[in-house]
Amino acid sequence: MLFFSSIFFSPALFYGDKKPMNFVDVINIKRISSIRLSPDGNHLLFTIDKACWKENKYISHIWQINSNGSGLIQMTNGKNGERGGNWSPDGKYIGFVAKRSKESQIHLLNTSGGEAIEFTKHKGGIRSFQWSPDSKKIYFIATDPLSKEEEKKKKEKDDAFIFEQNYKQRHLWKIDLASKKEERLTKGDFSILTFNILRKGGKIAFLAAPTPLYDDSIKSEIWVMDLASGTKKQITNNNMLEGWPEFSPDGKQILFAADANEKFEGYYQSQLFTVPTKGGTPRPVIPGFKYEVYQYNWSANGKQIFFTANMGIHSEIFSFDLKKKKLKQLTEGQHAIYQFWYIPKI
Repeated sequence: MLFFSSIFFSPALFYGDKKPMNFVDVINIKRISSIRLSPDGNHLLFTIDKACWKENKYISHIWQINSNGSGLIQMTNGKNGERGGNWSPDGKYIGFVAKRSKESQIHLLNTSGGEAIEFTKHKGGIRSFQWSPDSKKIYFIATDPLSKEEEKKKKEKDDAFIFEQNYKQRHLWKIDLASKKEERLTKGDFSILTFNILRKGGKIAFLAAPTPLYDDSIKSEIWVMDLASGTKKQITNNNMLEGWPEFSPDGKQILFAADANEKFEGYYQSQLFTVPTKGGTPRPVIPGFKYEVYQYNWSANGKQIFFTANMGIHSEIFSFDLKKKKLKQLTEGQHAIYQFWYIPKI
């Protein structure tokens, strides 16, 4: 099942009876993102981003609606907003990241009712997270905390630093839901940019870059970690920014996007590639595809890939049959598909 959000184009939006839209009007448009369908398929979670001129930023809150379009309710209303709302696979909890104390932490909201609780107390705060397939653990990326010496200098306001040399690396952790015991999974002079968990568990694919700085993201590479042994293997080695790595359902392939051509030369629009989980040469999924690829997912059986592509003034959802090499456009209209959410099983 696919759910998606989009922006619809209409001449009236720009040349209506009242006035044309200006820059401020565009900023004031509320934006829907982070769509998540509940495991039973009955409810949708999403965030609404709203411009806050007083704070000079967008503030996001999490909302819920029934799959039939009824029962819209706001789930969170924190001063600093919330992000990353996601159901636990067993449907018992909604997790999200919010800064309601000194640092951003994971909060849990019981779907049967009650208020959200601050679940983690991780020093340095948390950037993003994912549930384990069995709902018993949460994996998250966190920035390394300040050392005692750095904390002392900060307290004394001795905060001078050399530009782009005061960063902290970001690493992968996990926390057990029952015991709340944390365990660090990666460490070293590199940063985890994003990660994904094999649907049946046991492995994690992640992007690692030399630093968390934006300019170093193009040096990121895909790695695979075995969760039982903790061993890690570098899968790509191309000094090319790869997108979100996603395991095939059988765990044998990793799907990713890169701004490269079929020879892995840079400065091209984003295209889809697969690479064996054990390592090997990345191969283009759809050689010669002329549009820029955005979001993508494997089908539940691994026989198809769903993705969005920029077709100029509109973007659409496509499917590609890997065996038949057949491309199919699933949507058509005067819109830009902003995001879609694919549910393998309901």
